[in-house]
Amino acid sequence: MAMIAWYLLCFVVIIQVHLSFVIVRAMPMIVKVYGMNEVAVIGHSNPDTDSICTALGYAAFLRFQNVNAKAYRLGDLNKETQFVLDMAGIQQPDMLPEDIPEGSEVVLVDHNE
Repeated sequence: MAMIAWYLLCFVVIIQVHLSFVIVRAMPMIVKVYGMNEVAVIGHSNPDTDSICTALGYAAFLRFQNVNAKAYRLGDLNKETQFVLDMAGIQQPDMLPEDIPEGSEVVLVDHNE
């Protein structure tokens, strides 16, 4: 039971830390993407817990700002990440489609590129 509580606490802390960072730095980007068809929010190609949670949190933040955003993943989730999402009652993001239209807006989170 303690491990479950720890995972949920980590999930909440990750979302809060990333969203507080986003609120400060995201406003210029939000103005740019406002009104776009859909903004794909993705992490890195080996999606771990912080990458997936950040993509989900940032997509939710953008939707709160009236931006049509959706979190995607670039690979299969590891067991830890799936466990955290299951415990939080959150569905895993869809895989990024291979046929996204040219010129689509993509936001990279938890990324070094």
